[in-house]
Amino acid sequence: MEQLLKINQLTIDQEKYEQIDHNVLWLAKILEELQDHTDPEGDVSHPSETSFLEAKLKLLKKKSNALKDHLIIRGTVNTSYHTQCVRCLAPARETLKVDFSACFLHHSFKQQEEYHDITDIFCDGELMELYFYNKNAVDLYEYIHEQIFLNVNQRPLHNTDCKGLCPICGFNLNLGKCIHARK
Repeated sequence: MEQLLKINQLTIDQEKYEQIDHNVLWLAKILEELQDHTDPEGDVSHPSETSFLEAKLKLLKKKSNALKDHLIIRGTVNTSYHTQCVRCLAPARETLKVDFSACFLHHSFKQQEEYHDITDIFCDGELMELYFYNKNAVDLYEYIHEQIFLNVNQRPLHNTDCKGLCPICGFNLNLGKCIHARK
């Protein structure tokens, strides 16, 4: 599947299903960026566990008097990646599942005052996120990238009972007590 989804290649009122994974180049780029974001030093090594990213999309092009040609995207993004525990820096594995639905309107709607400050729109019987497309195309890379990075756990733990590091000497308190903890 291409990164730029051409609206004019879709048929009105005909659902199209797509399932893509990190073997698609632009999705692999998102996974790589996620890995760099969560483990910038590349310290976490898990040779037996691989990271993955997959997206299941349901695309529906609609046409109405009010919204003209618009695209509805519903789907799920699943990913699993390596990171570090924020308390003790031990390797951690995070999984993320994001369900989403969005309505993409032509960019000409963006100039209309009623669309200036809204981020959601009632479309196809439900409230969904509002986006705009340019040049008859939706950039799936940007959209999926946003869905992932808005939902990434900013405080991953390798274990919910993690004791962290000693603030004085940096000893991993999960391994026992340091001399500072004994006082």
